[in-house]
Amino acid sequence: MNACRSVLRDSEVNGFTGTPLFLLGIGLSFLAFDEQIALLATIILSLADPASSFVGIRYGKRKVLEDRTFEGSYACFIMTFLVVATYGMLYFPLSLKIVIFAFFTGVATAFIELLSTKIDDNFTLSFFTASAMALLNILLVLV
Repeated sequence: MNACRSVLRDSEVNGFTGTPLFLLGIGLSFLAFDEQIALLATIILSLADPASSFVGIRYGKRKVLEDRTFEGSYACFIMTFLVVATYGMLYFPLSLKIVIFAFFTGVATAFIELLSTKIDDNFTLSFFTASAMALLNILLVLV
């Protein structure tokens, strides 16, 4: 465990890491949702969560909730928007629907990340982002 200490949060050194919740959130996403939505939620979790954490810790000045900052939430939104827009442009014809889908997925993910202060966001980000995308997909009919 000493070798891993530098990449663990203080709360994880002598306790529970986020890995089981990461796997649970991804696993449930693949069981409950379309494969493309679950894959996209996994990519979002892998990129937007660390981006929001890095930006929030390094550059965050305006506290929103407890240990969450506006800057971190904005980074989560931007990263999610870029991931979804890029994925959408690779697999679907470019349309306003892709941009709208990416925008609202970014808003939902940033909101989910912002509220994930008590429960580990390794679970909530993947599963609830997939839920939001599934709902958006019903409204916009993309997948």
